Amino acid sequence: SREEVIKKVMLERQPSRQFASVEQLGSTCVFFCSEAADQITGTTLSVDGGWTALNAVQFLHLMQRSKSGLSS
Repeated sequence: SREEVIKKVMLERQPSRQFASVEQLGSTCVFFCSEAADQITGTTLSVDGGWTALNAVQFLHLMQRSKSGLSS
């Protein structure tokens, strides 16, 4: 299916090679609400296994190749 192709391409490009679990995201939220994070202000921290570190143009290129049936 198209969804499976998208998932496969995303996981291949994901530096951690896995999607974040609900528990991992929850743990991050608990940390940000704790005193340990009281000096973290005015920033955005992406909890995405390194996804945002990727070049978006390369990802779009891979998606176009997958959509057209070409191998990456």
